[in-house]
Amino acid sequence: HTLDSPFDVISLERLPEVEILSDYAGFDQSILEYFYGRPNLGLVIGTFAGGRISGGMTEGLRQLQGSKPIVLASSIKAGWIDGSYNGRQSRIIANDLSPNKARILLMLALTKSNDPQEIQAYFTKY
Repeated sequence: HTLDSPFDVISLERLPEVEILSDYAGFDQSILEYFYGRPNLGLVIGTFAGGRISGGMTEGLRQLQGSKPIVLASSIKAGWIDGSYNGRQSRIIANDLSPNKARILLMLALTKSNDPQEIQAYFTKY
């Protein structure tokens, strides 16, 4: 994508803040609430294989109110998450990107938009 990339970061001093949170068995939803409330512009969640998430993460995501984009990325090496943005929530599917790579793409995407549907289009393309 190099020269044809829509992301022009030369004039930026820094990229938007995005944090990574790893899901695990027994996850306490208050952890997600804490990170969602921090002064970041988005979150990446490292999920189990195939994008599966714990009960605590499920409940935490259900409770969140707001428009901050949340990207679900498989923490399994060479993992893939099936699905796409469904318009009812701000969850974005990272497809085959690791949480670290998803964080970088989300930071770049946030320089263009904070609309989950537009961000999902970047994740689908890149």
